[in-house]
Parts: sequence; structure tokens; C-alpha cells
Amino acid sequence: MDSEHTVLLYHTEVRWLSHGHVLQRIFELCEEIKTFLKDQKLDLFSSFDTPEIVQMLAYLTDIFTHSNELNISLQGSNKNVVIAHEKLAFFKAKIPLWLRNIEKGNLARFPLLEEVVEEHESLLPEVATAICIHLEQLLNAFDGYFSAGNLARFPSLEEVVEVHESLLPEVATAIRIHFEQLLNAFDG
Repeated sequence: MDSEHTVLLYHTEVRWLSHGHVLQRIFELCEEIKTFLKDQKLDLFSSFDTPEIVQMLAYLTDIFTHSNELNISLQGSNKNVVIAHEKLAFFKAKIPLWLRNIEKGNLARFPLLEEVVEEHESLLPEVATAICIHLEQLLNAFDGYFSAGNLARFPSLEEVVEVHESLLPEVATAIRIHFEQLLNAFDG
């Protein structure tokens, strides 16, 4: 296979690698993973190959990339609570814009999703609905963590991941199950 990557990294084994990077790697290796699953005659091939899963994987990769970029922008020696508040407020202000764009079919802020949708010709209605629900709940979660003037409690990475996973339980569970079965297939 002519892939840029030769190894699929495990998040649990490489602590510094964020969830977004793991999703990015899975997305980049999607064709190789499908080939492997097909060659191994695993039932996962059929579900990993569905447009719904591929579109949701692309969306999750994009949204985690945005979250990772925010996280990185909040780190460093020259950062303070005022800068953090501004960055968080700016990120939070983007979420309603993203929501309206998704409702209008504008996927420009989600480049991987846009790429996948171009291949499938349209964003599946159930995926669009799930994304809109996720973005609304993500906005509400930001309100809970970062209400106006209350920057005393920042969530941990685990809490942020938990929010993402709890907002899209079926997709998160499906991807987790597929990923675990894939890892088991590599081990077996």
C-alpha cells in the first residue's frame, strides 16, 4: 500500500498523541484499514465502509482538530487568563456559525467532511442532524464550563473527550467498537 503512514498508533500507548490525531491517522489510513478488514474477512468491513460512518469519522476528525488547535493556543509561557478567556469566547462564538453553515450545507470549516461529502455527492440527512445536535450540545457544554466571568474551572482533556463521546454515543461507540476489533485483528 502506498500510504504515508506505516503504523497505526494507539492512543493508550502514546499519551502525548491526542484523540484528534488518532482520528486523523485513522481517517488517513481509511482505505488501508478497509483493505485489511476485507482481506481478513472481518464483518467490520461492511460497517466501516458505510457513508454514514465515513462522514461521521470525517466530522469527528475535523471537530477534534478544532478542539486541539484551541487547546494548543491556550498553552505556553506567555498565556494568561485574559488571553485564554478571549480565545475561549472566540471559539465559542464560532460554534453557532458552524451550526448555521452545516444547516445551509456549507462545510468549509470542516475540510475532511467536505472532501468526503464531495465523493458521496451530499451530506447524509442523519449525519447533518447528528452534527447539528452535537454542535448545539457542544455550545451548551462550553456554557457550563466557561460561563461569562467564570474561568475558575477548566475541564480536563478527559472531560472534553467525555463530552464529545456523550454527545454522539452511537457514533462514538461504533467507532470505538470498530477500532477495538481492528486492534484485536492486528493482535490476532
